[in-house]
Amino acid sequence: MQWLDLIGHLTASQTNIKITSRIKRLAFPLHGDKLITKIKSYDVLEAIKPLIDKRQLETSHRLHYEISSIFAYAIVHKLPITIPRNQSPSKYQRKK
Repeated sequence: MQWLDLIGHLTASQTNIKITSRIKRLAFPLHGDKLITKIKSYDVLEAIKPLIDKRQLETSHRLHYEISSIFAYAIVHKLPITIPRNQSPSKYQRKK
């Protein structure tokens, strides 16, 4: 992931593995094949709400933070990014 590569030097490798796993398990299944410009706030809520309902508040907070960070990265770098579901997250594809 471009975003994860950017923050990789700031976090331990085990943390990077956890972040990647969390995003792949909880966000990709719902919205992994959408352009980031097409994902709306209710789409993010759709990924986070089941965690809140199960009282997994720490996980929901972390996922929300990570998704927000990905959006911030994409905005700053003007990257309309999509991740097809059949690819690993390390293979981002830019759409022009």
